[in-house]
Amino acid sequence: MTILVIISWLLFSCTETRTGDIVSDILGTSTSNFEPDNYRIDTNAHWLVKEAELRGPKLAPNYKARNCVQFMHDLLKPHYTFTQAEKDAIYIKGVSLKQVEADLRNNDSSKITGICKVLVDKGLADWVPANDSLKPGDIVQYWFQFPPDPLTGHTGIIGEANHREFHLLSSGYSINGYGYKYGTEVWCIALYAVRLKK
Repeated sequence: MTILVIISWLLFSCTETRTGDIVSDILGTSTSNFEPDNYRIDTNAHWLVKEAELRGPKLAPNYKARNCVQFMHDLLKPHYTFTQAEKDAIYIKGVSLKQVEADLRNNDSSKITGICKVLVDKGLADWVPANDSLKPGDIVQYWFQFPPDPLTGHTGIIGEANHREFHLLSSGYSINGYGYKYGTEVWCIALYAVRLKK
């Protein structure tokens, strides 16, 4: 009983980032050389990481200016052209939260992978297999839920990773615009990743 109380206290008294680290430690997926709160983004690791660092603060000075899907579209727009249908797919437009939940239950990723599927369908990227390590420059779309909060999706660029733990460059609500976020697949209901061919 005492151990359960201590674990509960640790989980509920920590910030979101530290909570994820504790969950990873409990599940045995955390690694000692990856520090969730220490962002060591190497802009030489991939051209898209450098591009995000250069243009990110101007593209998303706050979350109202650009959310995560708008950020990804606009960051890639100078390099790639997107049709209106592709833009709608990147924004996961017209897909209700109930539909996302149903697709996740049915393992149907056709409408809920956003920018990832669009880039693969255009022949610009390849899927990163589920067991492969993520790398800087990889693009991810993932879905997570921390009850009582609703199911939430997020997308961005991997700036640093250790297998399936990562630091993400994106526009986020909790960071009010462009910045870095810690993430781990342990948190995710589903995580999709692609690697650009360019």
